[in-house]
Amino acid sequence: TTGVGISSYGGNLYDGIVARTSDSLNTFLQTYASDSLLLSPHNTSKLNANLMKTLQEDETKAIAQIHQSSNKLCLVRVLLHAFKEGSFEDGAVVCAPTLADLSLLKSGCNEGEKGRVTIPQSSVTSYFQEQHSGTWELNVPEDTQSHRWPIGFVTTGFVRGSKKLTAEALCDAVLLGRLREEQWREKDVKRRKKEIYVLVRNLRSCAYRLALATIVLEQQEGSIDDVHCL
Repeated sequence: TTGVGISSYGGNLYDGIVARTSDSLNTFLQTYASDSLLLSPHNTSKLNANLMKTLQEDETKAIAQIHQSSNKLCLVRVLLHAFKEGSFEDGAVVCAPTLADLSLLKSGCNEGEKGRVTIPQSSVTSYFQEQHSGTWELNVPEDTQSHRWPIGFVTTGFVRGSKKLTAEALCDAVLLGRLREEQWREKDVKRRKKEIYVLVRNLRSCAYRLALATIVLEQQEGSIDDVHCL
């Protein structure tokens, strides 16, 4: 089974797939992923030694390595739950948090700006810029300290009035795997969450909200009643 190709009326937007099944994700990882990632439903035995060494030596290098994805893009469907509070809208951007972000947002410190992760208000409307070709380009702000690398986007926002607030998103599988490796570093097996911490920012907002992301794969193409959560 192969993933769903990503294309537009004018041809391919970029070289990639949406992996909807376990088989299509495994095929991608075996073919294109340059290192071992904690994503494969059939192989989650150990962390990549080189990345673990990098994480232990220098967090800045680790974040840089998170940004380096495969040339071929593989998106996976993800369910998002707000860690504490927040409502995620259609089109919201999903980003990679730093370890400092997680410490701040999980600590319960939410009084004033010191307890938030934000971008400047002036960057909200200019973060993504439409090009003459009709495509959109990421405009990295000059204040790189507030920049968090985008790894996906919300396709279905929270349904207001629903008791269970869950949003759906498409995210880069390789970057999710590297985030999981980073977040599992030096943690006892019993303390490792299956969910991956991510940041979500609604397009009209300057604030990032902490969320828990669960990768959802179908066992067979079109089999929505038989899913596998990673």
